[in-house]
Amino acid sequence: MIESHPKIGSTVIYRFLSRNTQKDSLCATDVEKLLEIVSELADHLEVDLRQNVEDDDEDELEIAYPKFSAIVSAKAAMFKDAKGYRLLCLVPSFVLGLAMTYRVTRHYNHSPWFTIKSLVDMIGDYGGVSDI
Repeated sequence: MIESHPKIGSTVIYRFLSRNTQKDSLCATDVEKLLEIVSELADHLEVDLRQNVEDDDEDELEIAYPKFSAIVSAKAAMFKDAKGYRLLCLVPSFVLGLAMTYRVTRHYNHSPWFTIKSLVDMIGDYGGVSDI
């Protein structure tokens, strides 16, 4: 796991060690899983932002954020059986917004809307984040 992410090693090590892998009775909650996905995507977004100068005229995510877009596509393929997570990853601009928000502050993960169900409902109803 750690060797597959050489550029962001210390962050990956911290996240990997902080997972609950010892007790099956204390599985990660949906919010913890969602937070792990968003934090991993935010790490890849940071790599893109460090390597590329952001072009304000560029609207294509694949061009502006190539590594982030590739990881989001890989996550969508990985979550074939998890409908909610897959739906989030199938809307890359929405996930980009979550990753950008994660970079600013982490208080939103305690918000009532930061659940997989709420986020999927937002995508289904509005195509983005809104005040329901």
